[in-house]
Amino acid sequence: MNTEDTNLLILLKDTWDSVAELMSSLSGEDWLLPTDCPGWTVKDCFAHLIGIEQRLLGHSVPSITLSNEDLTHTKNELGIENQIDVVLRRLTPTKELIEEYKFLTSERLDILDQSDSLTRKRKAPDGRTVNERELISIRILDCWVHEQDIRRAIGRPGNLSGSTATHVFSRLNKTLPFILGKKVKLKNGCTAQFVIQGDYAETISIGSCAGRAREIDDLNNPSVGLKMNCETYLLLCCGRMSSQEAVSADKVTITGDQNLGLSILNYMNFMP
Repeated sequence: MNTEDTNLLILLKDTWDSVAELMSSLSGEDWLLPTDCPGWTVKDCFAHLIGIEQRLLGHSVPSITLSNEDLTHTKNELGIENQIDVVLRRLTPTKELIEEYKFLTSERLDILDQSDSLTRKRKAPDGRTVNERELISIRILDCWVHEQDIRRAIGRPGNLSGSTATHVFSRLNKTLPFILGKKVKLKNGCTAQFVIQGDYAETISIGSCAGRAREIDDLNNPSVGLKMNCETYLLLCCGRMSSQEAVSADKVTITGDQNLGLSILNYMNFMP
């Protein structure tokens, strides 16, 4: 295994360990607090992470019929699978959930550590076929994003900087050309600049040329500028906050073309 892949596995372990440490520190009341994921408590978010790793390992999942209430917020087949994983664990004691999480993530790491490379093709939870390297990157994103969901729910912010945070924000940044080109349909010659501040800070400039949006050198006078802190950026990209909520709470400052800025905010959520 090359150095890049080895470092990616180290990052995955660090991400999983951070979640385990956080969950082990929670009080009984913390587990029942609602999160920004509709219908899910802190315990449900954690159960979801366990269920994904169980499925990726190929372990059997009991078949159950979800109630209409359980299906309220599901949008697709992936949502149904996620909800099954959550409902199956709703009556499980929290200590047992932590033990199951540690057991499954340890099993996953043992298998990955024995791999010669991370090029083998796998089916990702969202149905796409990707190589193992991309799947690990997705798991880092998903686990860290849900750790942040849990931290907001319990009022304990943290881990918004460092290697895992940088890895996730870098993935979010890569979605911007697609969002502006395919969804917003940025007109030729128009430019947009994102100024992200806080624990993670970055300036990202996107321009459209010949019908294609791409990252460009920093601009002095973009068509629209959007300034926000890194947590707001995360919430918008992951569908935890609507554009209306961000604007009304003064979480985003739009300069230049206001309508274009609002259109971009409306399309920033890339989560399935």
